Amino acid sequence: KFSVNRNRARRSTDAMGISQLLPLVDAAAVDVHISAFRKKTAAIDGYAWLHRASRTCALEMARGSFTNKFVEHFTKWIDMLVAHGVTPLVVLDGAPLPAKRLTELERRRARAKSRALADAAMAAGERAKAMEAYGKAVDISPEHARQLICELRRRGVAYVVAPYEADAQLAHLARAGLADVVSTEDSARLPFGRPAVLYTL
Repeated sequence: KFSVNRNRARRSTDAMGISQLLPLVDAAAVDVHISAFRKKTAAIDGYAWLHRASRTCALEMARGSFTNKFVEHFTKWIDMLVAHGVTPLVVLDGAPLPAKRLTELERRRARAKSRALADAAMAAGERAKAMEAYGKAVDISPEHARQLICELRRRGVAYVVAPYEADAQLAHLARAGLADVVSTEDSARLPFGRPAVLYTL
């Protein structure tokens, strides 16, 4: 089963995922409300949600300034799941995947370029252009994950830190029956196979 918010998926400009995968699997997708998973456990792709939440404070995060806005935004979605009777289980990335070292270097360069463009646009008074570039310059760091973990602990929300990226851990939890649905923003999670994927919650 593949559940998707089609409107959000179609207008998404998110770089995460596999190009043209969503149109390919569209026939297998259905639009559902989160309440369809009442009394179920949702394994949440934590870093995908963190990237989405970072849009609320991209300037601060890209500049390395302290902010808790992304945690507040993340936990609003947690509260929404709980309000609909869904048990959240957050899965976070662990160590960098050695096989993706070159990819990570390219991403780091791209973020640095976006940061430079953002600073230049802000200095020129082009705030809208700057904010768009700051959004591309954000790097979700271990410190950001730690901030989230502290809040999850405070709330008693279960979480798992995967050995490497969350993809395989999410798939394992679902296949082992420890999660009924996986919630993600990243289409690259789909090929790992799960009983159900909730895309673009």
